[in-house]
Amino acid sequence: MANAQINVTFITNRRRGRNLAFNGYIYPVNHGTDKIFHFTRAVWRKAQITGLQIPYREDDNVKKLIRRAAVLLLDPLDSIEDVWFQALEDRDEADLTELTETFTDYVTEQWVNGDRLVWNHFGSNRPQTNNNIEA
Repeated sequence: MANAQINVTFITNRRRGRNLAFNGYIYPVNHGTDKIFHFTRAVWRKAQITGLQIPYREDDNVKKLIRRAAVLLLDPLDSIEDVWFQALEDRDEADLTELTETFTDYVTEQWVNGDRLVWNHFGSNRPQTNNNIEA
């Protein structure tokens, strides 16, 4: 009985439970297909919270900045800083610094200076959407 193997199955409909299970507690890496959706959603939510929703519709430079932040996860790990700092330089040239400072600080601190291995999707062989599951 000392070598008995127990098969355990757990079912959860909560993302938190799934993430705890798959992010290092049971499996070392979460290979979820919803990474792009949640990343872009977090970026857009911060843009809304910082008051960039109307400027996004009216100013192409603000739209470009937010979109560049939203696609950072598709850039190679070693070029994320260069891509983002180029976006910040373009923002400065368009004279958007005061309007977008809170948003760009968030992206820099949370994503660019954060743990890129967790959210980066570059070079992934996994599906980038969940359409393959729904088909």
